[in-house]
Amino acid sequence: MTRFSLVRKIVLTSLCLVIVTNVWAQSTPEVMATVDVSETGAPIHRYVYGMFTELLGNIFEHGLWAEMLSDRKFFYPVDTTSTLTPINTRRNQNRWRPVGGADVVIMDHNHSYVGEHTPVIRLSGSTPYGIQQSGLALRAGKNYTGSVVLSGDGDVTINVSLVWGSNPDDRQTIPIHSLTNDYLKYPLSFAAGADIDNGRLEITGTGSGSFRIGAV
Repeated sequence: MTRFSLVRKIVLTSLCLVIVTNVWAQSTPEVMATVDVSETGAPIHRYVYGMFTELLGNIFEHGLWAEMLSDRKFFYPVDTTSTLTPINTRRNQNRWRPVGGADVVIMDHNHSYVGEHTPVIRLSGSTPYGIQQSGLALRAGKNYTGSVVLSGDGDVTINVSLVWGSNPDDRQTIPIHSLTNDYLKYPLSFAAGADIDNGRLEITGTGSGSFRIGAV
């Protein structure tokens, strides 16, 4: 095909489209709609809102939902690897990472709170060991509430911290004592002290023995 014949085809196709569009516009009757705001229908049930919304990538997890944490029941192991198996196709998937070294967290398959495994952290004195998740967008003065499910054995003190900076005072910490061998839910309530798009939540322990984190 020569360049001339290609251009000719493009021009003829464009003219055909213009003609068809004009004919359609001329033959379509004008549509009028009247809205009577004085007439109201039955209330829409609260469970109906959003039921037909498309997922549009990760619009819910990091857009509409109030939930800020990813993988709050530990579908993926807590480690330092750079890949997820199986692959997670959702955008902005934050990861739980070990605090205190790559080998301080073991995924326990025998005493799982939910799913296949639960992170267990073995402690060694005053050095804080645990897990953390970063990538949290925090705003100064805003309240952030939630809960953590824990079990433990031995003399264990847990510190759950919302962190919004690199200075030691750029955090709010909630201590939790007297863990039991049974999983219990503990409430959390924080107020961020600064605006940051990469805040983090830390759950660490000190003392002797070990503790498990069932869900956050």
